[in-house]
Amino acid sequence: MARMTSADLFSALDGLEHHGFEHLTTRYKPLALLWTISRIETGGPQLRMAKWREFRSGMLSIQQRYGRPLPEPDPQYPFWDLRTCELWEVVGIEGNAKWPYAPSIDSLESQNPSGGLTLEAAAVLADWSIRARAVKSLMDRFFSDEDRIQLATDLGFSRSKGTHGSNSKASGISRSPSMLGPNGRIAASAKAAASQDELGDDAADLRIAARSSAARQSAQGRQADAATNRAIELYAEDLAVKYFRELDWVVTRVGHLKLGFDLECMHPTEGALHVEVKGTQSLGERVTLTPNEVRHNQATQACRAQHALYIVSEIGIDARADQIRCFGGRERCLRPWLIDNALLVPTQYAYTVPV
Repeated sequence: MARMTSADLFSALDGLEHHGFEHLTTRYKPLALLWTISRIETGGPQLRMAKWREFRSGMLSIQQRYGRPLPEPDPQYPFWDLRTCELWEVVGIEGNAKWPYAPSIDSLESQNPSGGLTLEAAAVLADWSIRARAVKSLMDRFFSDEDRIQLATDLGFSRSKGTHGSNSKASGISRSPSMLGPNGRIAASAKAAASQDELGDDAADLRIAARSSAARQSAQGRQADAATNRAIELYAEDLAVKYFRELDWVVTRVGHLKLGFDLECMHPTEGALHVEVKGTQSLGERVTLTPNEVRHNQATQACRAQHALYIVSEIGIDARADQIRCFGGRERCLRPWLIDNALLVPTQYAYTVPV
């Protein structure tokens, strides 16, 4: 099977089948797709699927407010019928191929299958600009009569001002408890569907971006050449991105989000991979890990993605010019990577000074 492209994804969205009731178009399918895209925005492609009970819980109030025109919300309809769209799949339920219509609520409740975007679709949507276009496409087609900023908020998106073009009237939207992820951090993203006036004709004005809510902590730290360290960090990250893209991974840089890893990678057949990148001028026999990086790597129940450590050691530095230039280096990739506590060495403590 050929790899899905962005053109394939938008063709599937354009061909999305939907039903009508009393001369109105039902909007359960686009709501389900938007809700799922917001999950990818929040936690990455590994959240492309949700268990039935989680899906039902997340969709009930959204359908009730925006689904129209049926009097009662019906989460099982999009959960099952979106299978007619090449972007969606349902796994983990007996009789999958035999039921032409949605299985009964009792069957869904007892078997609790998973439904959501295919691996191929999630890999394409790993690119924030494609996510933005997809969300805008669904909003323009199905929700032109709604307050789309409010809808985006209810779906779990938050807004970040676009960086491309100067005609955007987008404004920031304050954080709210509904945008907090399970770990209390700001769940990602953008009001991908504000009005056409706000967005203008250029979908690039809409930037989906996640923002960390981790508070900045004041502490006495070691003095370091921040500019050199940053140059080394970016150089190592560039090499890691090149390495994984050459292996057909879709790579997104997420280090600025403070999630505990630097690269979020998605592959159509291998799933999700979280990569921690380390660059150093030393031989690379020992690298420094933050508590957050250790926690994320060892949280195997909470994070189902694979993990890798990519090290670029012996990096050369040319600081004679106005801009620091990195060169050379030895690359090494540890995959799979699970931190062994026996190999962790405490090198620093935080001390609270008595009053």
